[in-house]
Amino acid sequence: MQLLSRTSKWKWAAPLTFLGALLVFARLMNTNPPTNSAHTSPNDPDLYSNVLESQPELAAPEIAKLRLSTYGRVWKFVGQKQISKDEIELQFHVPVVVFTDILTVSLKRQDAETTVVNVESHSQIGKGDFGENRRHVKQMIKAIAEELNSL
Repeated sequence: MQLLSRTSKWKWAAPLTFLGALLVFARLMNTNPPTNSAHTSPNDPDLYSNVLESQPELAAPEIAKLRLSTYGRVWKFVGQKQISKDEIELQFHVPVVVFTDILTVSLKRQDAETTVVNVESHSQIGKGDFGENRRHVKQMIKAIAEELNSL
C-alpha cells in the first residue's frame, strides 16, 4: 500500500511536464507570427509588382471590370480614388467564408508609356489568414497580366 500512495503522488508530473513542453514549443514557434496581410514588391519573385504598357486612367476601368471569385463568391469592386495626377487606387471587397478581406490595387504612372501596378490584401480582423491574402494578391496579379497585357 505504501508503494501505491507514492506513485499516486506523482501522477500529475507527466501531464504537467507535457504542458510545460507544449508552452515552450508554442513560444519558440511564435518567433515568426502569422500575418494577416500580403502585398507586391519589386524584389519578391512570387508577389511581384506588375508593369503595364498603359496609363493609370486607361487601365483602372479595365481592372475594375475584372470578375474574380473566391470559394464561389464574387469579389466586389468598391471604388476608385485619385491619389495624385499620377496615381489611382482601386478597392475590392473579397469574401472569404464568413469574413471580408480588403484588396487594393495601386496604379502609378512610371513614365509616358508605362504604369506600375501594386496589389495589397489584408484581413479586417484576426492575426492570421492561413495564406488567403497572399492567394488574393497572386490571383489579382495573374488576372491583370492576362487581361491587360492582351489589350
